[in-house]
Amino acid sequence: MPRRILILLTIVSLLGVSQLGAAHPGTETVVLKKEHLTEKDIVSSTFFTLEQLTGLGILGIRILYEVSGADTFEEFAHALLTAHNLRLDRQLVLRSLYESDLKEVIQAFGYTEKQAKEAIHQAKEQLKVVKETWGKRSS
Repeated sequence: MPRRILILLTIVSLLGVSQLGAAHPGTETVVLKKEHLTEKDIVSSTFFTLEQLTGLGILGIRILYEVSGADTFEEFAHALLTAHNLRLDRQLVLRSLYESDLKEVIQAFGYTEKQAKEAIHQAKEQLKVVKETWGKRSS
């Protein structure tokens, strides 16, 4: 069964159609602008951090990315880390990106604009520190 789901998600992502649109063929389908994950993304410090944070492996993170509303891996990482830091439902935050940007999504959970900006900034800074540490280890 999981293999069938993976195959369906792969086909849908290759067609550039949102998974929500594919699941409801009678509704208007949204064509995605989502960037595909690259090998560079997968071997990055950010990807490793997200694996550690979620407890998911490469396949789990890839699927989570594909079903999210994030257009880029960077946006996905910021949203996932922000959701984690604020202890919000990551699935809800990631799927809400289809409709709104991350700041608006966080505000929808009851945070002020200032709190949302600060939470996103904190996530970006955390990933920046991880990247620097990763670079020092690789040297």
